[in-house]
Order: sequence, then C-alpha cells, then structure tokens
Amino acid sequence: MRIGLVAALVAVTAVLVAAGVRSAHSGAPSPAAQSDPGPDAPWLGTPPIWQPPTISGGSIEYFQVTGTTQADLVDSLNRVAGTRAWAWTDLQARPIGCYLALFPYQDRTHDVVIHMPRWAPTRDGSVRRGLVERWNALRQSLYAQEVGYIQTYREDMQPIMEEVHALPDCPSIVAYLNDGMTWQRLDADRERIDADRVSPMRGSLEDCRPQSGCRPPGWMGW
Repeated sequence: MRIGLVAALVAVTAVLVAAGVRSAHSGAPSPAAQSDPGPDAPWLGTPPIWQPPTISGGSIEYFQVTGTTQADLVDSLNRVAGTRAWAWTDLQARPIGCYLALFPYQDRTHDVVIHMPRWAPTRDGSVRRGLVERWNALRQSLYAQEVGYIQTYREDMQPIMEEVHALPDCPSIVAYLNDGMTWQRLDADRERIDADRVSPMRGSLEDCRPQSGCRPPGWMGW
C-alpha cells in the first residue's frame, strides 16, 4: 500500500508539472505585458519628462510651452519659437581683444546658448502616456540638432583662436579680429544653420535620423 501511495503521488506531481509547462508556453500574456499601460493610458509621471544634459562650454535656456494634446504643443511651439524652429542656438560674442594673447586658455570667440522648449504636464490623467513619449523623442532630436550645430561653430572658432594666439602684438590682433574675412566661415555656417533649422529634413531620406537631429516630414506626428 505504501508503494502504491508513493507511485500515485509521483503521478499526480508529474501531471501538475506538465500542466505548468503547458501554461508557461501558452499564448497568455506575461505579467510584464499585462502591466504595460500602453500609449493611450493616462500619464501619471511615467515615463519621466526627458531632460537634456549640460553642454561643455555652453548653456541651456528654456521657453515654456503648454497643452494636453500634440496639436496643442505644436501650436504652442509655433507661437513661442516660430514655425518648426523649435530650438535654436545663440552665439554671444565674447569681449575678445589683446588680452587673448596673454590668456591662451580662452578657446572660443563666442559663448553658445541653446534655447530649448520645456513642457510641464500635470499628472492628473489629462495627458496621454504616448504624448509624453513623443515629446521626449522630439526633445532629444532637437537637442541632438543643436549639439551638432555647436560642434560646427566650435570648428569655425578654433582656427580663429589659434591665429589670435600666434599673433605677435596687440595691433596685429585688433586688425585680424576687425577683418571681415576672419569671420567669413563662421558667418556662412550661421546663415546655413538658420536655414536648416526651419527645414530639418537635411540630406537624403535614407540618411535622415531623428537621433542625429534630422526629422523626416511627419515624423511621429510632429
């Protein structure tokens, strides 16, 4: 009888284990999938609003936009910043002069200031989770766009500063800085960048990557 009871228990255990395996491999959604609220769920703080990192040699200033839908945000962006020019970089001339020859740690002719949009939705369920995800993607792309422009500006400034540091005296420095040819490349890039900013579809469609600051027409509804 004892052997028969043990055999019965083993058989029952085998059935339960087999049933568990079948259940684990069935089409039922996983707990993680069941907990995913989806893009239409109310936003209650998750995911968080993405914040741009600081920039070496530059700063970020923010302008406020408002709304609870994507159309609201587009309208607010256009009102505050201009159509599609939803982020920009100012070049603020530094008071350079003869002292640059004495203080060679000065490495740029301008300070750079990035202007970025800021949105602070309330966590009362009036905003959809998907909108926050699209906003984060837009903001990351705008940031990448401006960082790329800053890199261009720095490449333009570097040879100017190298030339300034190599000049022998103050009259030479002043003459060089007052020469329009000195700023020709920087001015040309500034004009090109201003044109690019309002038409962020640069290059071929195959080369357009939002993560590098290029946004195809209609990307994510923006």
